[in-house]
Amino acid sequence: MAKANPLFIDSTKMTGDSIGTQFELSGVGLYEDEEIFVLITNALGEVTQMPLKMNADCNYQTKAWLRHQKSFYYQYVIEKNGQRFLQSVAKQARAQYAILDKWEPVLAEPGALPAREAQPAISAPANIPDHVKSVASLMEKFGF
Repeated sequence: MAKANPLFIDSTKMTGDSIGTQFELSGVGLYEDEEIFVLITNALGEVTQMPLKMNADCNYQTKAWLRHQKSFYYQYVIEKNGQRFLQSVAKQARAQYAILDKWEPVLAEPGALPAREAQPAISAPANIPDHVKSVASLMEKFGF
């Protein structure tokens, strides 16, 4: 994922503020019994499924409220009779006002969204003495 250019970031929003992100997908042809959705997975692993509707330009679109400049995964899915039929590759992005994509299908596989990246466990470095590890001992040492 490319880093965002700070000249093009909305300076009126703080990171984490809620913004409406417009998802627009072009190049899709659906039959009557098919539906298209975007699956959005946030940093906590929570998945939201949003249906896409056709607009006047024959593109499919929806709007989702996301946390400004926070990273998330998204994937487009076509379902036929309630079963996943086709899907796009899962992509990672940062929340912004518009995400425009062209439909590039792959065959549906269960569990296609990438697993959330494991965060390394935070532990105290081994070279810190035991008396420094305790906040109470630091307060006593410096007279607080």
